[in-house]
Amino acid sequence: MDAFVQRLYPAPTSRLPLSGIYLGHDLRGMAQRDRPYIYGNFITSLDDRISEFNARARRRTPPHATRHPHDWHLYLELAAQADAVITSGRRLRELGAQASADPQCVADLSQPAFAAWRRARGLAPYPACVVLSASLDLPIDALRNRAHAEMIVVTPRRDDSGAVETLRAAGVHVVETAGPRVTGDDVHRLAIEREYRTLYSIAGPEVFYTLVASRRLDRLYLSFALRLLAGSSFDTLLTGAALHPPADFAPWELYLDAPLGDLPGLLLASFERR
Repeated sequence: MDAFVQRLYPAPTSRLPLSGIYLGHDLRGMAQRDRPYIYGNFITSLDDRISEFNARARRRTPPHATRHPHDWHLYLELAAQADAVITSGRRLRELGAQASADPQCVADLSQPAFAAWRRARGLAPYPACVVLSASLDLPIDALRNRAHAEMIVVTPRRDDSGAVETLRAAGVHVVETAGPRVTGDDVHRLAIEREYRTLYSIAGPEVFYTLVASRRLDRLYLSFALRLLAGSSFDTLLTGAALHPPADFAPWELYLDAPLGDLPGLLLASFERR
């Protein structure tokens, strides 16, 4: 990608290529044998709007005003480094509704540069897709005969096992947890069992809260679109019961991506859990 940014922290620079700044973080090297490395990513407006209700799509999507091709490129740089992505049942339903014969959780990793990056490191073409679902309202019929990466559904154990058996018969690996809700500790155990070194959360604020509340999120990437949006129907980064103690993070890097035409400027920030 022929774009340039200015690093503001920790060592200011005047001009750096955008492409490769997140691949250079070597997230796979941050993992430990008994400690998979889990990271998440959002783009947000300055007034903390990460999604809003889209009447045409009849679901919540990132605001159009914050969408940016540079942010999407960096999203893929983070996905390229993952053994697995963590997502939600809602995202799986969206994939099931697609006409594509190859519904991947991060389909754009088929781009030659990212495909070559993963191949050179002995990684599968796509990360495994770890779906956190309480309801098991999932589009199994739509996915049953369509190619996709390894898919694992993590769900609380239930008395009625019919839905679980249906999933397993469709070739989906199902992990049932002991508690009433899936926790970050459940995700951590799954990662150790399956020897995942890196897991990338690409879901919304509910899954994000699950990881943060369990103290399992190691790094947070935030792209701040330098715009104020307001509005009355939106999601913010984190909601739920107050965290005691709070989850503390320290700055890792900060870049400025200047405005370009109708595109807003971006602050590209990353934070490491203390």
